[in-house]
Amino acid sequence: MQKVVQPPEFVCDVRPDRRRSVVRLAGELDLQVAGDVGAAVEELLDAGCPQVVVDLRDLTFLDSSGVHMLIEAGEAAERRRRALALIRGPRNVQRVLQITGTEALFAFVAPEEDG
Repeated sequence: MQKVVQPPEFVCDVRPDRRRSVVRLAGELDLQVAGDVGAAVEELLDAGCPQVVVDLRDLTFLDSSGVHMLIEAGEAAERRRRALALIRGPRNVQRVLQITGTEALFAFVAPEEDG
């Protein structure tokens, strides 16, 4: 389990796995942290992970730079013939994806039980 160091109001917890690696985000996904999250996803894709799942459940805020990072991550996965999926976030986060017309670009999966 690797933690990416971020501002105290943001957490990016990376849990690599050979089958399905999860990037759990908590706090505000904005311009200040989007690049680091994108780099963490790229690292998993470069390592050969067949599916990267970005868990949005604990996000409190998503801005356009966060949306852009998610789109770029999806494109990066496609170029490598890998999969990127999202776990739905709270209503306000999902609303951003809806009003920007980007929700349809992503596959959404259910969270797996921990443990």
